[in-house]
Parts: sequence; C-alpha cells; structure tokens
Amino acid sequence: MKIPHCFLAIVISLAALVAAPTLAQDAFPTRPIRLIVPQPTGTGGDIVARMMGDKFKQDLGQTVVVDNRAGANGVIAMAFLAK
Repeated sequence: MKIPHCFLAIVISLAALVAAPTLAQDAFPTRPIRLIVPQPTGTGGDIVARMMGDKFKQDLGQTVVVDNRAGANGVIAMAFLAK
C-alpha cells in the first residue's frame, strides 16, 4: 500500500505545529505562583491548597503564595481572579 505524498505532508506539518510551541517556551514560571482559595484560613480547602503549594514549590522551584479570599460564597475570590 502506497501512502499519498499529500497525506505525509499533512502529518509532518501537524507534527511541526505541535512541537513548535514547546520549543519556544521560556522557563515557567518566572514569577511567584498565587493560589487563590475562596475559603478562610484553616479550613479543608486551605489546608489542601497549602499542601499543593508545597508540592509545587518542590517540583517547580518557585515560591507559592496561598491567598485566602473568603466571603460571599466564593464571589470575592472569583472577582479577584477576574481582575
């Protein structure tokens, strides 16, 4: 079975498109990571976020800040995130 040249060209160009963004990226992250938690300090979500932050810090070598924005059933945190 012979594969058409146009099919090979499409496969090669798609492979190049997939590989190009990964080659062009700088070291990530360049600034401290901020985890926004819509719950008060000491609650279950906050504890999980802090454990995740510690793991991110170990894996990425970047500072992680847990930012608690409690109140209004999460609307305050979402409004802060939208800005």
